[in-house]
Amino acid sequence: ERSQGKKGKDALKGTKSTETKEVQRKPKSKPKAKKGAPQEVSSSRPVAPPVASASRVGAKVASMRARDPRFDDNSGSFDMDGFSKAYAFLEEYREDEMKKLQEAKNSLQKRKKKKGQDPELVEAENTLNREIKHRIQQDKQRKHLGQLRAAEKSLKSQEREKVKTTGKVPFFHGRREARKLLAERKKDKKGASVRDKAEERRAQKRAAKEKKKLPGRRSKD
Repeated sequence: ERSQGKKGKDALKGTKSTETKEVQRKPKSKPKAKKGAPQEVSSSRPVAPPVASASRVGAKVASMRARDPRFDDNSGSFDMDGFSKAYAFLEEYREDEMKKLQEAKNSLQKRKKKKGQDPELVEAENTLNREIKHRIQQDKQRKHLGQLRAAEKSLKSQEREKVKTTGKVPFFHGRREARKLLAERKKDKKGASVRDKAEERRAQKRAAKEKKKLPGRRSKD
């Protein structure tokens, strides 16, 4: 009887140990997420954006897509004038970089005179020349776009003034009219400089003629 009782106790202990092991193996339940809390996403691997479920209040039945704020209307309209003013300090950086490139080019040319046509120096000089040419082209393009925006603003202000004074129907000028105005301004400026040079040449000719008319110095006897 005693042996049977021990066996029964051992059997009960075995069942208890197995039950405790099963309980320990059960995974812990995740805490319920709070309403409106951000979703937790693994940082160890890329995860696709979740699809909004229709059960949530106010959720759209559409996938959450990544968006670029530069080309999204929800981020507001782009203000070119404000952008130019905010980043005007970059012009100074560009000028400093251009000076450094010119200095590096001059030093390379001096080294070429001493060492001759070294292939490494020639390649370095060609690279610098390409970079300088590229930056000059960018500066010209940036200047042209600035002048074009100034012409557009001038046309808009003139149209507002006409609408205010005469009550005419407003006309919205496009980029084509701005280009025409910019071309006329450049032509007038070029014509003024040509006229100034022609006037200067005429003045020099008149001065030379008057100088010829002046009596020469008398020679001492």
